[in-house]
Amino acid sequence: LGIGEASVPLYRFYSNSRRDNRSSTDGTKWSDENQQALAFKIWGSHRKGLVPLYSCRHVVDTDAGQVERHFDSFSPKCERSDANPTAKQIGVHGFVASTQVDGSVPFYRCMLNGNHFSTLSTSVCTQFNYEVENGGNPVGYVMSPN
Repeated sequence: LGIGEASVPLYRFYSNSRRDNRSSTDGTKWSDENQQALAFKIWGSHRKGLVPLYSCRHVVDTDAGQVERHFDSFSPKCERSDANPTAKQIGVHGFVASTQVDGSVPFYRCMLNGNHFSTLSTSVCTQFNYEVENGGNPVGYVMSPN
């Protein structure tokens, strides 16, 4: 598994009106979003040692009514449960390493009130009062955006 193999950029966007973080590999910004960052790069095709990173959405109740929230998940069912019955897979972003490989960097998932996003730095989570999921441990390994 080589770090230099075909990579796909994963961009992170934020909508203040929806209070939603959304990831996208095509870089297309929706009208109510701001691009936050090129979060990191992922592998574009499956290889041994890689797992899919799914693009998901679910509906949550907020003070402003029901809104759609987007998140990344390793679950093809997008963590659907009795507590999260509206979770739905949109597609597959690409693939990430489940264990560290040469040249890869850890990434983390942050959560606050049903809003999730993926990042390379736990300080980005805590800066905005998000919880670092998975006990503060990496959820996977990706390629640096640089």
